[in-house]
Amino acid sequence: MNTPRLRKAMLDYEASLTPSTLASELGHSEATVPGWRANLSWSEEGWGQRPVDRFATIHNRHFAGGLPSLPDIFLTGWLIGLLTVFYLFEVVVDGGVTSRLLDGPSIEAVVAMGGNTWQLTAGRGEWWRLLSAVMLHGSFMHLLMNSVSLYSVGGFVERVFDRSALLTVFVLTGLAASGTTEMLASHHTVSIGASGSVCGILGFLIAIGVRGPNEFVARLKANTINLVMLAFIGMAPNVDNWGHIGGLLSGVALAFAYPHFGKRVRAVLALFSGVLLACCALWMTILFFVISSQ
Repeated sequence: MNTPRLRKAMLDYEASLTPSTLASELGHSEATVPGWRANLSWSEEGWGQRPVDRFATIHNRHFAGGLPSLPDIFLTGWLIGLLTVFYLFEVVVDGGVTSRLLDGPSIEAVVAMGGNTWQLTAGRGEWWRLLSAVMLHGSFMHLLMNSVSLYSVGGFVERVFDRSALLTVFVLTGLAASGTTEMLASHHTVSIGASGSVCGILGFLIAIGVRGPNEFVARLKANTINLVMLAFIGMAPNVDNWGHIGGLLSGVALAFAYPHFGKRVRAVLALFSGVLLACCALWMTILFFVISSQ
């Protein structure tokens, strides 16, 4: 591929655009495309001079209705599959799928598989529990609600940004959620669930959305049901609200920094998050087979 020639063609195309032609391509009136020229960028970084305005040049298919195709949300589906596998591990450890599938595992099984509790995480230095707790759930309904929320908001991040952004936000905000619980919740609390990461992704989207173009804000409103769902869950007993708060605030903080990171920094963050997740998954799998063999 002749890269200089391709770049020149892109620049020529940008120079030929007017507010009218851009509005036509985006499917909006000219009045709804403010700052149209500033929103364009063909840089290798891919985020543009104003990262939060990158959405103005995203193809309409990102905002179209209907279910996304599997290639568009591959990582989201993989994460949901991982959550499901580890939930099955929990119930098998606690007596079998047929007897514990709906009601969920006992607290002993949850702790054995990596639940986050102060006595073990901070007391014994088992810091891996900060991430393993994100992968565990207390009942089938708990898993289902978090999976539906992750499918919606995680799939949106993966389609609009990329998989590395979703991986980074999921892992880092999940760690922040578990860490917040560790510091502020009761020392007798056992926290599990991916809802901290889901809240982190929501915080990331909200913080980007308040500065983003109309197309993004409109699509974000379609995910309001997730906010309502998480608020309803937060009012239920035995819910780790400190984790939800920590995840949400860390997602907001990450949203203000992430678009300004260079390509190399984003790649390093994604690699770091992926290695952490892979190591945690491997360790939890080893734990499962060790416990099952006893």
